[in-house]
Amino acid sequence: MATPNQFTVYADGSSGAGGGKPIGWGYVVVHDDKVLTAGKGGHPSGTNGQAELMAAREGLRALVFHPMFLEISSHTIELVSDSQVTLGLANGSMNASKNVALATHLREICIKYSVRTRWVKGHNGEPGNEMCDKLAGLGKAEAKCRLG
Repeated sequence: MATPNQFTVYADGSSGAGGGKPIGWGYVVVHDDKVLTAGKGGHPSGTNGQAELMAAREGLRALVFHPMFLEISSHTIELVSDSQVTLGLANGSMNASKNVALATHLREICIKYSVRTRWVKGHNGEPGNEMCDKLAGLGKAEAKCRLG
C-alpha cells in the first residue's frame, strides 16, 4: 500500500539479444493504487540498456508534467524497475560508462525530485512491472514494423 501523496513509476525495457535490434520501453505511473498514466515507445535499433533507461526517464517525465502531480505540493516518488543498473544510475550508486547522456538526464530528474528507487525481480508477478513489460513489448513490436 502506498503512502499518501506517493507516486510510483514502474519502468521496463525490452530488446533482442545483443545490440542493434529493435527496442521498446514502457512505463506505468501509479497514484493512490490507481494507474494515473502509462506509455510506451520504441526504436528500430538499440540496446537493452538504452531501453531500460528510456523507460525510466520517460515515465518520470510523464509524471512530473502530469497536472495532478503539479497540483500536489508535498509528495514522494518511487521509481521501480527490474534493472539494477538503471536504478543504480538513477540513485547515483553507479556511474555510466555507456548511454551517458540518457543516464545523466535520468539522474538529474531523480535529484531534482528526490526520487527513491526500488528493485523488483522481473517476470515475478509484480502488477506494475508486468504491465510495463507488456507495454515495452508492444513498443518493440511497433519499432520492428517501422523497419518494414
